[in-house]
Amino acid sequence: METKQIIELLPLSDVLHHVADKGYEQCKFSFKHNNEYCALGAILNYYDKDFEGDSWVSSEMKAWKHIHNLYPHLTAKSIILPSTQTVSVIEGITMLNDDYNMSFHEIADYLDKQGF
Repeated sequence: METKQIIELLPLSDVLHHVADKGYEQCKFSFKHNNEYCALGAILNYYDKDFEGDSWVSSEMKAWKHIHNLYPHLTAKSIILPSTQTVSVIEGITMLNDDYNMSFHEIADYLDKQGF
């Protein structure tokens, strides 16, 4: 019988503070570019989740699958963006990273204020 490794999950905000403190470089519009990560990519890297694929599409699909498997309870949760738009937490993290140009610490603080 195959056993799965049990991972103790930290709140998303804690993970983002950790990766920022470790000096992760941040990118936009991609989970990973060279040695830079978007907020979701940094979370995946923190948990040693491989999301490299044969193509951009397969990499993106692996990354989204890992995020939803790590934090399935967030799939139905929403946050309110600075524009007052309500989106899923995962989509919101992407938008805070890419559209609002927030740093990992700023995204973490924003999530904290909304209970994530």
